Amino acid sequence: MNNKTRNLTLAAVFAALSIAFKLLSMNFNDFRLLNFSPITLLLAGYFLGLKQGLLIAFLTDTVYAFFLSGNIALLKQADSFWGIILIVATKFWNLFTVSTMLWGASGAFIRMLGLKRPLVALIIVAPLTGITETALNTIQMLWGHPSPEVVISGLPLRIFNQLFRVPLIIMVTNTLMVQLEQKELKLYLNL
Repeated sequence: MNNKTRNLTLAAVFAALSIAFKLLSMNFNDFRLLNFSPITLLLAGYFLGLKQGLLIAFLTDTVYAFFLSGNIALLKQADSFWGIILIVATKFWNLFTVSTMLWGASGAFIRMLGLKRPLVALIIVAPLTGITETALNTIQMLWGHPSPEVVISGLPLRIFNQLFRVPLIIMVTNTLMVQLEQKELKLYLNL
């Protein structure tokens, strides 16, 4: 398998898994809890690089937005292809998209750190990305929510969620990185 085919295959797998994880995440009121799509986004950035990690994260968030009921109603109002593009550009892409893209970029940063063990880099990068994600998502929710006090009242729960979510992301991502870099798979993945 040549590198281009391998990269496209891995990108498709990482994107599909990330979308599935995001769709299967548990929601509580207006907040998404236990979203594990960052695992596959970190892997995408780590194995495929910064550009592909960002692109896969961008596609993940965009495709996910198509499944949200409010967005489906908006899309039904579009009268042309360009109307759909305008709705996607103005309603789908926001700070939520940026926070998702951070996870794809973070995988590449882990490789760029050049540490022998990805676990050390994950322990540094994942919490910083999780904190930044929470901050960006909170700003976006405050911006678009009719009751900002609801967003603020949910912030402690979202921060508490990160205390469990980020260590799980670190453990699972590290295990997958180590397994995918094992000798048997290394030849196939051409790492």
